[in-house]
Amino acid sequence: MKFGGEVRPVRFYTDRKGGTQCTYNNLSDFLANRLASFRYVGDLSDPSVFNNGATGLREGAQEYYIAYAQDEWKISSNFRLNYGLRYEYYSPLREAHDLNVQFDINTGSILPPTHPFYKAMKTNFGPRIGLSYSPITKTAIRGGFGMFYGPGQTEDLLQPIESDLINTVVSSNPGGFPIDVNAVRTNFINNPDNRSFGPRAYSPDYQVPERIYQYNLSVQQELPGKFIATGAYVGK
Repeated sequence: MKFGGEVRPVRFYTDRKGGTQCTYNNLSDFLANRLASFRYVGDLSDPSVFNNGATGLREGAQEYYIAYAQDEWKISSNFRLNYGLRYEYYSPLREAHDLNVQFDINTGSILPPTHPFYKAMKTNFGPRIGLSYSPITKTAIRGGFGMFYGPGQTEDLLQPIESDLINTVVSSNPGGFPIDVNAVRTNFINNPDNRSFGPRAYSPDYQVPERIYQYNLSVQQELPGKFIATGAYVGK
């Protein structure tokens, strides 16, 4: 029997650099510098509009908890069975100091900063089984099945952290290039009930971790001249 486990604290710092995107309706408007609209995105490390002027890098935090048990059973001289069970729990990613902006796409409201970013499943049991059988000399049959989990891609999970910034589109009298960034920021800050805001957001039913089923079967035969032929099928 084999037993094992892992506890992994994940910590990282992140910033998001913004900028301005200008849109023109046609070439004539471009040459005349008549904007149809522009999008302004601030830096994540700028003074926060939503979190009492907080500045600087944001700190992401998460924990992994993993445990497994595995056994190998030699049923006979030509038949061997491996089996085991693995458990994995990945806590929801969070901003270590609650400096995040989580947008509810159903209500159009901003959730409390302590609200979990997404639902972290706790039923992540992954059975594994594998077998090796040699019915005749120089022939081997192998197969296996397993359920596998993963914590997801960090870039997909930190959306509320990277939404603590000004992200707005101006299409009413946008003027021309260059953009008065200070005026855009001031207008956004001074109009909390009437402003365009484009945060990154999840669907309310978003869940982690990801899960796949994987299975395989192979037949291996030793040929004359020390050659080996293998045929296999892998699915998931």
